[in-house]
Amino acid sequence: MIAVMRNFIFAAFLLAFMSYAGLLSAQPWALLAEGNTPWRSVMQLRAAAAAAPRDPMLRQLLAQAESIAGNEQAACALRPSRPPPSGEWADARGELAAALQARQIVMFNESHDRSRHRAWVLAMLPTLHAAGFRALAAETFSAGIASLPVDGPVRSSDGIYLRDPVFAALVQEAVRLGWDLVPYEVPADSEAALTREGREGAQAQALADWLQRNSGRALVVMAGGEHINEDPAAGWMAARLTQLTGMDPLTIAQGAT
Repeated sequence: MIAVMRNFIFAAFLLAFMSYAGLLSAQPWALLAEGNTPWRSVMQLRAAAAAAPRDPMLRQLLAQAESIAGNEQAACALRPSRPPPSGEWADARGELAAALQARQIVMFNESHDRSRHRAWVLAMLPTLHAAGFRALAAETFSAGIASLPVDGPVRSSDGIYLRDPVFAALVQEAVRLGWDLVPYEVPADSEAALTREGREGAQAQALADWLQRNSGRALVVMAGGEHINEDPAAGWMAARLTQLTGMDPLTIAQGAT
């Protein structure tokens, strides 16, 4: 009986390991973009994370999948929030309207496992529109996003995070207001995608090219994590964009809270 039990446990472990190895060989990031099936992604990533509970990448991906599927409580448990910064609090709309004066670029960062960050940008769209902004660029937008019809549904194939209904609502509202959608993501199969430096540089160049082609137009940029970091020494996208264009973007770090 003990031998049978040991064989069963070993077989279960081997099955879990093979399942996890299979997920890794298929690139775990692909699980977030596997059609418009967020719950399937959650199930697959839960299994992978259970097989490798100390893998931080899998925890991050699972948190993103949970948020996209509408289970933000689970996402928050996987990746706890930072404590709020010290300082005075004020109404965001009024502060944003004042800060937008004489700015051509405004950048919002987000935590990909927090739909509320995308919801806040959606809430700010009227303020941005009133300030003259008419274009939205976002991380992982595909090249085909620019052809999204005004009266058509948002397509999950046009960006990984568009599988989040909150982000889809944000994009659809921007299109309804007559905004252009601007892709700036690095192709996954390009050499630039292989390194952080390559990706940050290529993203900055894509945005700089758009700004050059659309002289004087105001642009909203959404990015994850540290991409909007303006410290030149850190080498992130926002700092590189300033070096390329000489423009100082207004950066709003939602991920800092």
